[in-house]
Amino acid sequence: MKLPLCIIAMIFGSGSLTHAQGTFSVRLPGENLVKNSSFEHFSHTPDLNLAPWKWTGCLAYVQDYDRIPAAEGERFPMVCGQIYQDIVTLPGQAYQLRFAFGGNDQAQQNPEPLYVLWGTQRVAAIPVRGVSLRSPEWRYLDFQVVADQASTRVGFSSLPQQAFPMVDDVSVVAIPEPGIFTLIGFALISYSFIYLANHRVETNRRRAFRFRSWPESSDSYGACVSAFPAAVAHPNR
Repeated sequence: MKLPLCIIAMIFGSGSLTHAQGTFSVRLPGENLVKNSSFEHFSHTPDLNLAPWKWTGCLAYVQDYDRIPAAEGERFPMVCGQIYQDIVTLPGQAYQLRFAFGGNDQAQQNPEPLYVLWGTQRVAAIPVRGVSLRSPEWRYLDFQVVADQASTRVGFSSLPQQAFPMVDDVSVVAIPEPGIFTLIGFALISYSFIYLANHRVETNRRRAFRFRSWPESSDSYGACVSAFPAAVAHPNR
């Protein structure tokens, strides 16, 4: 397996460290529950430490001096194993899980997709496509997930067969419940639509009734006499 020169860490072994729909929407406002979300902070103790992220199997880490553009900041990992973080969540609460995906280093073998992990669930399997390491094709993906525990593990994996997908700028933000004023506004809009629809039906019904109530006459000229002034109905007089 060929290793890119720009990687400063390639460590094998253990480190110290619903409904779901992928979209391209923007990040929701609110607190990001993921710490060190753009992987900027690291140390060696003695292995690569991206706390509070933890990793197992394999991790490749791109540094700022490698001059490879990150989605956020200057550093990011390539998930050749599994990387994860436990965050505090509220059971029953819906969250937006969002991250940047840069493709897969085309200089490496690419047999495995990037798996997106939430708790004990695998919420997505994203096919990896080879791209130039010098020019990652960053794009944002997001998923709506629901917590069922007070602590939830969010992570990424390319195991068991391994690949080298790039990830960055991870966020988990609570999806706010609709407020009372939002619900009232929605109810008023719904009532307005129903009222206008009923009003239109009633107006059409009255028009149809007036048309059917027009005086009938066997003499079409007589009907015209009843509808127009005499000077118009009898121009020769």
